[in-house]
Amino acid sequence: MKKGLFLSRNFGRISESVDIDGLAAAYPDLAVTRVYDHLFGQTQQHDIIQHVEKEQLDGIVFAGPSPSQFDTDLEGESLIKALKRSGVNQNRIAFANLDAQIAMVHSDQRKDATSKARLLIDTALAKVEHCHDVASVSVVPNRAVLVVGGTLGGIVAARELLGRGYKTIVVETSAAWRTQFDAAGKIQEVISQIEGHSHFEGFFDAQVTDMSGWCGEYTVQITADGQTKDIIVGGVLLCLGQDTDWIDELRPIMHLDTDDDGFLVGPAGAGAKGKTKDPGIWFVPFEASDDRKKIEPADARAAVASLTEALDRGSIEHPVLVSEVDETICGGCGTCVKTCAFSASGVDIDKKISVIDIKRCVGCGNCVTACPTGARNLVTFPTEYVNSAIDILSRGATENGEPKVLAFLCKNSGYLATDAVADAAISIPGQKYSINIMPLRIECGGNIDTLYILRAFDRGFDGVALVVCKDRHCHYVVGNTDMERRLGLFRAVLRSRGIDDNRMRIIHSAANEGEALNEEFNIFSEELKKMERR
Repeated sequence: MKKGLFLSRNFGRISESVDIDGLAAAYPDLAVTRVYDHLFGQTQQHDIIQHVEKEQLDGIVFAGPSPSQFDTDLEGESLIKALKRSGVNQNRIAFANLDAQIAMVHSDQRKDATSKARLLIDTALAKVEHCHDVASVSVVPNRAVLVVGGTLGGIVAARELLGRGYKTIVVETSAAWRTQFDAAGKIQEVISQIEGHSHFEGFFDAQVTDMSGWCGEYTVQITADGQTKDIIVGGVLLCLGQDTDWIDELRPIMHLDTDDDGFLVGPAGAGAKGKTKDPGIWFVPFEASDDRKKIEPADARAAVASLTEALDRGSIEHPVLVSEVDETICGGCGTCVKTCAFSASGVDIDKKISVIDIKRCVGCGNCVTACPTGARNLVTFPTEYVNSAIDILSRGATENGEPKVLAFLCKNSGYLATDAVADAAISIPGQKYSINIMPLRIECGGNIDTLYILRAFDRGFDGVALVVCKDRHCHYVVGNTDMERRLGLFRAVLRSRGIDDNRMRIIHSAANEGEALNEEFNIFSEELKKMERR
């Protein structure tokens, strides 16, 4: 495999704390190693793509910004899209977060920070090595949008969508549009225009009871008057106002994220209001403000513009990032069917093996840990990679008296919280955790196998921290609760092997709770110091 390593000084912030040029020189066997002042710019992107195409690279590692920036920064998104156009498979792109996880929290430890940075790069290179290419599905976007909620935002959104030539389907739990305006007011005129449009269809006293698919082609099940109907739409716009009960019902169906008050929230760092992790699902934020009647229509129009920008394309490519089955060892027991919260697993009766519905599988990995034969694997974080990463990270530790801790970080909460720790370090001097805490990004708490934890202790880690979503906030609905159930039973296994089960710590964190996570890391390190050395 031909691999390339592209490092960033991040305008000097990383290179002040890490010997970037020394790191680049440490990888002479790679096909390409390049250092840039920053990665997000047209000149840098052009140079990277030139090297990728000239050397026909199979795998790419970016060492610098957090991977979340490649999701939320327009230049980052553009770079990933350009790589895919150049033939690099999305599953062969990996990241070493030298900015948030090294430079910003270990700024005064240049030598040790550089050593830890190399471990993160080695881990990213291992990910590229162990992950295989994945197929993609091309979807021609359906020009229909489901508007969920008959609020003021829903009314404005429906009018905008109809004006753009989209078939517009509105679902509302009430018997009519949920509006508090005068019966003879302007809003009622707009509602009449919407209902009289040939491209409008409304479902009232109704619920969304199921959904599957991708941006551009979702199959949505609507239940009304005791009847169910499946519709095909290209996108979904949520206009739910402050109806947190309805949001809670839709959360597992559409894999939505909410704050502590139950309101919809977008990904951490997302620049656009109303964005979710799914590019085909947008929402109109609720704001308890005197200007809400002005803000909500503006937010609805902005969400429509963003959604239709995606749906106006000729086609949309979706990589199939799912769980996979090794048919040679699958026993067809059906454990994965019982475990899957998304009805994505089934059993082929004739072949007596497990099968996956790729339109439903979200790649959470819960079935991987549940499979009794080890026939399941996660294409984005395969078992071989995680084991290799544990081994690599176990090689690093600074002899400063601090315990060596492996931190499994859920990519939707714990990993983003380490970014938030770094952000807090800018404004709060001393906001840092031990350099001996080694971060390992995973998909979800649900795909943390107990064997990973045993391996970590076997490789010499003093403690294992599992940083996952808070209760009722798991992006994959039940990943964190299933993990806690398994680990509750697993504590007895640790004790039977002479390992104090308090050396395994579950930390619940939201993506923006950097200060709290930093404190949790420090408390755990201090408690490990007081325990009898292993």
